[in-house]
Amino acid sequence: MQQEFPELGLLFIVITIVLLMIIPFIIMMGFLYKKKQIRHTREKEDLQQQFRQTLLQSQLEIKEQTLHHISQEIHDNIGQVLSLAKLNISTMDPGKPEQLMEKIDSSRQLVAKAITDLRQLARSMNTDYITEVGLVKSVETELEIIRKSGVITPLLYVEGYPVKINPQKQLILFRIFQEVMTNIIKHAGAEKVEIRIGFTEELLNITISDNGKGFDTEKAYAPEIPASGLGLRNMQHRARLIDASLSVTSIPEKGTTVAIRLPITT
Repeated sequence: MQQEFPELGLLFIVITIVLLMIIPFIIMMGFLYKKKQIRHTREKEDLQQQFRQTLLQSQLEIKEQTLHHISQEIHDNIGQVLSLAKLNISTMDPGKPEQLMEKIDSSRQLVAKAITDLRQLARSMNTDYITEVGLVKSVETELEIIRKSGVITPLLYVEGYPVKINPQKQLILFRIFQEVMTNIIKHAGAEKVEIRIGFTEELLNITISDNGKGFDTEKAYAPEIPASGLGLRNMQHRARLIDASLSVTSIPEKGTTVAIRLPITT
């Protein structure tokens, strides 16, 4: 009986030592978990802040580009239409009834066209319009403006049934599309560009292919020339913020294809 007490005492000592070793480990693990949780929360807040900043920047850039389109459209199209209407009015001769009616009718059509174009431009200035009419209609409107400029021939193909996309993601996605088109017009030297928008139940696919001069993608991302791939990296960053992927393939003298894939979530 007396021999059991030393054994119990030894067992108690061993248990105490084990607990003293385990408790700091548990405390340390809890501290590390809390630290990891705080870091995760901060990263999530940083991503949300980046998303809000990107969204605001996209809205401002869309408006800025639209203002550029408006000034060009007013100068190249609406201004000329109204000038023709003015010319018709100034050359009307009441003494020639048949010619007078023809010029009145022509002037009416020209003014109606100018009003329609102005309304279209006014709608395009509002970023809410983009989210209201949807991605496909917004792309169609953008391509119509590009087509009128005569710089390049855009072709649009839509596959599948358009589904509802998060309005904020849609706005950023549309801005990425605008950036791609701007780069093609400025740098590709292309005559034609094909835009394909495909909808499935789970995925939105957008491919933009031009027949321009292309470029070396490795050089574009070269670290020793950071500015060369800045636009591409910026678009890829924006794509990641909306859980999309963006890839660029290009062959010198044969053109470039930009592919964007966005998972559709309900």
